[in-house]
Amino acid sequence: MHITESEHNYSYSFQQCVDNKIYVNDTAYTEPMLLEPKGFQAITMPEIANLQQEFFTAFLEKYPLTEQIYLGTGHEHQMPSAELIQALHEKNIAVEALKNNLLPAIHMILMEEDRNFLMFIHV
Repeated sequence: MHITESEHNYSYSFQQCVDNKIYVNDTAYTEPMLLEPKGFQAITMPEIANLQQEFFTAFLEKYPLTEQIYLGTGHEHQMPSAELIQALHEKNIAVEALKNNLLPAIHMILMEEDRNFLMFIHV
């Protein structure tokens, strides 16, 4: 499914995740990505099961207004550790882990609602 965002016309367009590729601005990326309201970037990211609170520290310092973190887990649903979820909840940050194919529609809603989020996508 290809998602088209509204007339707000943001600084980038996240279209889809398919075949281990993330499509942003009509370009296919094969490395993990971070999407946030004002931009996107390729990142180095451990497997979902190996994520630790320290991985998020620099991102949360750069984006201190973050309310939600979305973890794209690839084409299989995976959960981060309960310790990680608890640590982020203690900072009043909601955490959601989803299969990648669900992310473009959620991203569109987050952008429309002008939410403060970070979306980490693992391929």
